[in-house]
Amino acid sequence: MEKLGFKHSILAITGRPSYNPSDILKLYIYGYLNQVRSSRKLEKECHRNVEVMWLMKKLAPDFKTIADFRKDNVDCIKGVFKEFVYLCRSLDLYGAQLVAIDGTKFKAVNSKSNNLNEKTVAQRLKQTEEKIAKYLNELDYNDADDSAEDETVKTDELEEKISQLEDKKHQYEHIQEQMKTTGQKEVSLVDPDSRLMRVDSQRLEVSYNIQTSVDAKQHLIVDYDVINNSTDHHQLIKDALVAKDTLGVDTLDVLSDKGFYVEKDIADCEDNGVTVFMPIPNVFSPYKSMEFPSLSSIRTDSFIMILKTCMFVP
Repeated sequence: MEKLGFKHSILAITGRPSYNPSDILKLYIYGYLNQVRSSRKLEKECHRNVEVMWLMKKLAPDFKTIADFRKDNVDCIKGVFKEFVYLCRSLDLYGAQLVAIDGTKFKAVNSKSNNLNEKTVAQRLKQTEEKIAKYLNELDYNDADDSAEDETVKTDELEEKISQLEDKKHQYEHIQEQMKTTGQKEVSLVDPDSRLMRVDSQRLEVSYNIQTSVDAKQHLIVDYDVINNSTDHHQLIKDALVAKDTLGVDTLDVLSDKGFYVEKDIADCEDNGVTVFMPIPNVFSPYKSMEFPSLSSIRTDSFIMILKTCMFVP
């Protein structure tokens, strides 16, 4: 744990000893295997689940300690995954011949209302300014009218609302300036790295795109990556080369769907010892100058599925 860089893996000389990071890591792995992701639910499992009591040696960290462990050791947890991959390689659990690569959308902790683009920021800024002008007009009307106790209360409420709207206005102006400076087209207020993505033909959600490479022998994950691009374009070459390097082979066969189709990426894969099996979509990518004559007649509808081998062939 010390080599992987986990916080508190070396105990301080003074003060109460912290929880051993290996114990909380075991709790996280147990939660992952049993679909218990919430830190509050993991805390509850420590008190009621006999398996977890045995695993944790009757230790019961609170939810804040569990959540902070994940926050403080993000890079270290990824290192644990790499060590697990090396263990699987030593046990010959990877075939290291055929890998499937695909992307999936994971919903972020960010509502659509907290996801802003240039148009929505400008629209909300305009609405805020209109509300401020409306409340200022009401204040002027109250000042011109005869002062009374109820009018004083109403004036205080209006001033408080104007103050809140002014804060919102400054926030939107700051976001607008930030987008102009950085060139960002989209900003998420709660989960900053997340982006609005199409998760199916009918829905848009603020999400992350998780790229996963899976070996065909035991269906074990070889590598993964988290991106905030809504499509899988230009990810094939990167994911394939990382999988090839992780498995330690000179050549590798890769399966992927047509969402990864970019002719330049396929050419780069071939140049680096990666053979790609992919249906070519009916609409070609922007790289029309790079044609593959031997594959030009193959389209998505030219593939059939052989159920015994679960392979798509032309």
